[in-house]
Amino acid sequence: MIKRVVLSTQAQSDLAALDRAVALRILAATRRLASTGAGNVQGLRGIHPPEFRLRVGDWRFAFTTTAIGLTCCASAIAKTRTEEIDQDA
Repeated sequence: MIKRVVLSTQAQSDLAALDRAVALRILAATRRLASTGAGNVQGLRGIHPPEFRLRVGDWRFAFTTTAIGLTCCASAIAKTRTEEIDQDA
C-alpha cells in the first residue's frame, strides 16, 4: 500500500490546468490509492524502471513507486485519446 504521493512539477502543472471537478476526482482517486491501494492501476509495458497508470475516467495518472516509504511519484496526468470511427468510410 502506498503511503505518500509526490507530484512532479509536470504533474502539478497538468493538474492545475484541468477543470476543477476533474482535478478533484483525480486527487480523490490518488488519495484512495495511497490509503487503501484500491484503484484501476495497470503496469505499463516496456518501460524501465517500471511505471504504472491509475485510470480515473478518461484521465490517466502516470506514476512510479519507490521502496523507501512506499512513495508514489507522479510524472504526468493526461487524457486518453478517443478517436471516432467514421461509419461512412
